[in-house]
Amino acid sequence: MSPQPTDTAAVLAEWHARAAEVRSRMAPPGVARPEQVAGLSGMQVFEAIFSGTLPSIFIGDTEGEVARLLAMGDCGVTVATGDGVGLAGL
Repeated sequence: MSPQPTDTAAVLAEWHARAAEVRSRMAPPGVARPEQVAGLSGMQVFEAIFSGTLPSIFIGDTEGEVARLLAMGDCGVTVATGDGVGLAGL
């Protein structure tokens, strides 16, 4: 069975929609206070950033980057720059 062709325009539109939805919840860039992150795991810190509980990171604002997916062991980052979009997996 051969793989189905990917509708790249649909995938790109989904990534942009996810990025816009995440951005709508995020707080402006800033620095979290120690008491805000004390006792949190790395995943909990990211969840707090994406929910707007903690300030977003400056580099994301500077570079126009926003994570579109964050799950234990799987982080995809959508980078919208000009006409292109990249996906980085960690």
